[in-house]
Amino acid sequence: MQTEESRTNPSLESDIQQWTALKSRIDEFVKETKESGKDFEGEVFDELAVLIFQFNEVDSRVRSRIRAGGVIDGLPDESTRRTVQALVEKNVREAVDALEEEDRDFDPSDNYEAGDFAASLGSPEEQYFSYHRTASIVSLAEVPRRIHELLKEARICYAIGQSNAVMALGRMILEYTITDIGVRIGRFPEPDSLSDFYRAYPPHERADKILGTGGPRRDRFRRLYDIGSKTIHSSRDSGGNVPLEFLEEVIAFVNNEYAINLRA
Repeated sequence: MQTEESRTNPSLESDIQQWTALKSRIDEFVKETKESGKDFEGEVFDELAVLIFQFNEVDSRVRSRIRAGGVIDGLPDESTRRTVQALVEKNVREAVDALEEEDRDFDPSDNYEAGDFAASLGSPEEQYFSYHRTASIVSLAEVPRRIHELLKEARICYAIGQSNAVMALGRMILEYTITDIGVRIGRFPEPDSLSDFYRAYPPHERADKILGTGGPRRDRFRRLYDIGSKTIHSSRDSGGNVPLEFLEEVIAFVNNEYAINLRA
């Protein structure tokens, strides 16, 4: 097993070293040229153009790798980490600026990196039909806006293949459902403080107060809640059809409990 000390990212380290060396050479070249009184033309211009071209190639490669990695580890050298952090911040600033541009004209198919990212999420048609493949909550009683929001987010996550997010959001829907129903039917009070409320009424205890301490409804809640919890606590068994089946069971549970507990 690799220890923290033995883990390295030699490829990125090498790129950063090259990036740093080229940037330093360009800065030195410009300084030397200015101090010598030379004009930036002819051979001077050609040499500078070659350096800038080489630097831009490395810069593009490094920044693309950084954008692709939410975690950039294995960099024991502090100077390398500082450089990577600076490039991360530069990527963020550029993304913010791009989002704030009112007249931006961006086609992912014209950009390899963006096109690759878009392809990893499936085609728009696949996303659309995956979104509508999930079931819906249908209730006589008014359902809180928060459940609307959570379900929409879960369906979007399923449509773009974010399985773990589907599982975590499903668990949130379960917990919000029993909390809302319990408060509305008077099984426990409206919380003054969330921290105090959660200490006084843990999720399973809240469920027991509206579902009873035994029986199929209570067992169903506990089973679904535990499946969602395993995902949140880093279980790896949420691939395949598990997210869709889990979300559909959660929706069925919500439909059933609002029908039973809030008939009007």
